[in-house]
Amino acid sequence: MSYLISYDLKQPGRDYPGLQTAIEGLGPHIHCLESVWIVAHLGPSTLIESKLRPFLDANDKLIVVAMSKDWTTYNFNQITEVSWLRQYV
Repeated sequence: MSYLISYDLKQPGRDYPGLQTAIEGLGPHIHCLESVWIVAHLGPSTLIESKLRPFLDANDKLIVVAMSKDWTTYNFNQITEVSWLRQYV
């Protein structure tokens, strides 16, 4: 199963390297938009959220959504990004 992970990091100028490392550690992943990742993970979404929450501030926002095979993209790289999506979603 694949999950879309998106976040709003509210602290201006703050670096969140721990969050990025935690997302990358969940499994095969693609960082497809500025604050959007898609990760191949067995889930559930609540487990993913609990692994990422320690890297967020109290006012940050996070959403984790299970993906389906019904997806489309615009202006994504066909060789890297779209190929990844076809393989894992």
